[in-house]
Amino acid sequence: MPERFYCGREDRVVVREGELSQPLDLRLDLDSEGQTRLKWGRENDKGKRLAVALLADALNDDTKAVHLAEAFTARVVTMLPERWTMSRARVLSFVMIIVRETLIGWICERR
Repeated sequence: MPERFYCGREDRVVVREGELSQPLDLRLDLDSEGQTRLKWGRENDKGKRLAVALLADALNDDTKAVHLAEAFTARVVTMLPERWTMSRARVLSFVMIIVRETLIGWICERR
């Protein structure tokens, strides 16, 4: 199965998988911020819409996508340049880092 890639240009993200290409679903049903455009980069503190959309697509789990969106926004979305491409595998590796850091923090708090 071909790798899935997410490509951000201006205020839209395209999902490529093999020969197929389509816009990333904004998942307006999962984020109550009311944004209808995707934003990213250092000057944008409103990247949660992109985080939710990317995570929902990559994880195929809406609940986890919403739960991880804030941390993913801070760690990844705010660091994206004007034009970017990221594989699904890379999105998932960031998710694993966030989960690991959260778990370590939780363990340290319990001691």
